[in-house]
Amino acid sequence: MHRMAVMKNICILICCFLIGAVAWGDETNPVFTTSYFIDRSNQQSIQSIESQNFSLYKNELRLGYTDNPIWIKIDTAPLFRNLTTQANPLKLRIGPYFTDRIEKYELINQEWQTAVKGALVKESNESCSEDAHCFSILGNPSIPNVIYLKIQSRGVIYLQLDVMHSEKIAFLNIDKIRQSTASIGVAVLLLVSTFLYFVYRPNYLVFSYVCLQLIIVFNLIYSNGLLTSSIDFLTPVQLKEISYFLTCLRAALIAQLVYSLLKNYDLTRGYIVLLRVVIFLTVLDAGLLFLGYTNWALKFQLAIHLFNIFVQLYGLKSSNISHKFIKNLLFVSTLAYAFLFIMGVSNIMGLTEISAPLVVQYYSNLNGTMVGSLLLIVGVYQARLRRNEAHVDLEKLRILSNEAQLNKEKLNERTTLIDLLTHELMNPLGAIKFLVESLKHPDSMEDTSNKKLNRIESSVNRMKDLIGQVALSNRLELHQIEYPLEVLDASQIIEDLIGDYADETRFTLNIEPGVCFYSNPILLGYVLKNLIDNAYKYDSKVKNISISVFKTKVSNELPESLTSPLGYETLFEISNSFDPTQKPDEHQIFERYYRHENVMTKPGMGIGLSIVKTALDKLNKEIQCSISENQATFKLTI
Repeated sequence: MHRMAVMKNICILICCFLIGAVAWGDETNPVFTTSYFIDRSNQQSIQSIESQNFSLYKNELRLGYTDNPIWIKIDTAPLFRNLTTQANPLKLRIGPYFTDRIEKYELINQEWQTAVKGALVKESNESCSEDAHCFSILGNPSIPNVIYLKIQSRGVIYLQLDVMHSEKIAFLNIDKIRQSTASIGVAVLLLVSTFLYFVYRPNYLVFSYVCLQLIIVFNLIYSNGLLTSSIDFLTPVQLKEISYFLTCLRAALIAQLVYSLLKNYDLTRGYIVLLRVVIFLTVLDAGLLFLGYTNWALKFQLAIHLFNIFVQLYGLKSSNISHKFIKNLLFVSTLAYAFLFIMGVSNIMGLTEISAPLVVQYYSNLNGTMVGSLLLIVGVYQARLRRNEAHVDLEKLRILSNEAQLNKEKLNERTTLIDLLTHELMNPLGAIKFLVESLKHPDSMEDTSNKKLNRIESSVNRMKDLIGQVALSNRLELHQIEYPLEVLDASQIIEDLIGDYADETRFTLNIEPGVCFYSNPILLGYVLKNLIDNAYKYDSKVKNISISVFKTKVSNELPESLTSPLGYETLFEISNSFDPTQKPDEHQIFERYYRHENVMTKPGMGIGLSIVKTALDKLNKEIQCSISENQATFKLTI
């Protein structure tokens, strides 16, 4: 008996739980059915509508564009019977917000109770503060109820209707407010940041995006009822008309945005013509809105948007964007946007039923933000690439300019060299010509003829030396000479060089016994010959030309490859006196073509010491010149 009593109590608890669950389920998920009727005669009233045949539908009602009133019949099932003494906790929620006018009819005490809401109705929407309109249900919740809605709206008929508890409405409102605040915040942040960027770096692309984003922000705020409830100087009808006109501009602004991205590239004539067609169609659509053909204008907008998408695809395909990845990204993204646009419009028009959240519907609040932001990012990146390319091009131009300047300097140098060489060669050539003519004279004596031949030979040698100097200078500059090093006897080289001069008594030699040079014989011979010849040519003969050669310690700073295998280095020093009126500039003395103005009558072109400096650079050696008390001294360590 005790066991039977326990089982009985358990069964009672289970039944109570099931009844409570059913009751809770009934409270949480009200049961209702919806059907619709299109009033094509526009003459139905609440008294006559009850006799009409309504068509059942579920979830969302998609009827496309129609100017006729739409009647909706809502049949609600009774709630849990224990609530008969309480007020009806159910509310009717219908959206989207831009639905023009919604009239609710509910039979209470044999009289039709009416409430009106909608985008064109100035109302306080505190019970449904998001993108929809909410009605309280007044009938007894414990008995079946019938509610009629009369919908009048220009534009697309796309209705979402639900019956739910007040508590659920409150929670849903909180979620919707969060979503709306987030979407508006993102849109405003994009607008403000892009505007600041435009102020900092104004350009056509950013301006186009700012205009497009401004329309998107307006539509976001309007679709949540914030403008209607907060602006008093504009009526809801005026706000609705503004939203239509701004939506009309959207296609033109997207076209302008793409054009501002592509205008830096070679655009085809066909693309430019198609862009003008898009602008013309936008103006035509605005004219239809102005004349009051709203539904025709809104339908036309769909065609313009779709046409514009394919125009921009053609523009992207035909443009010569150098960055292939960016071009392909834009092309594929525009194709994806075209697909989502077509599917979204067909969904709203009732041609398809797609509930996938990724389908971007035509009237989506953020329509245009995705493609606009992508175009802006790509445009800014492209502008950065162009600035970098311009910087590289500028650097190349700078290098070319420097090269052109160097070439100009070399050309001027070659011209100067030719002028000097021509001038220097004219004197010996003139002497040779005169001497040859005199040799032809029959009265020439034999001894005189020998002297003339010697003078001719001397002139020829002089010309040969001049040409040799120029050739050696060019070879040194062009690195066309090899200079292997070897050990050279200092005394032998100096004596050979001194022996070439007519008056050897003008030289005073101080050469340390057994000292040698470790250098290239050609370069060193030329260096020493030029230094001695320079001293001999410009010496004032006040005192002898001094030539000293002696050993010196090897510098520890030199790399091993440049260290002399002799264990020492050789210091060569030569000094001569000069006329005070011919004092050279020690800072310019090694410059090519430099000659003191008072020595122009002496033979030479001013390139000897410059060749000395270049030759010693090839040998990684340095030469120093000091001027003091009418005496010039050259020192170099080899």
